[in-house]
Amino acid sequence: MSTPPIIVAVALVLASVVLYPIATWLMLCIICVPLCFALTHFVFRRIPGLKDIL
Repeated sequence: MSTPPIIVAVALVLASVVLYPIATWLMLCIICVPLCFALTHFVFRRIPGLKDIL
């Protein structure tokens, strides 16, 4: 649910980084996976309506 906007935002930030595509992808994975879990746990589960869905 919250993953696509986070990945798109981080990808846009990393768009200016000039590296091989696989290196950019690895950086994106290393940043996005913990960020998605952390945001879901600390932010989205605190919203009353979403707690039942998640």
